[in-house]
Amino acid sequence: MQEEWATEVDDLKMAEEIVNKHLERNEGEPLGFFEIIVEDEETSHCELSDWLVELAEQYDELYGEEQALYVMKRVIGCYMLAGSTIH
Repeated sequence: MQEEWATEVDDLKMAEEIVNKHLERNEGEPLGFFEIIVEDEETSHCELSDWLVELAEQYDELYGEEQALYVMKRVIGCYMLAGSTIH
């Protein structure tokens, strides 16, 4: 059973606004979760995409670290998994 999520509407609206902003910057190309950063021929690393970082920072600022993590999981569950849980 899922816990009540009192700020769901506002949290999803914020996510939609941030995703749309980044889609526009990306000229409508799909947004990924990660970006591969190639430093040189031998070195590369993976970072969270800018839109995810921005969203996490906004939730952290609003709710604090613990609640922000909960909200991020719920938002990703709603938008990316259509409410399903990965088992």
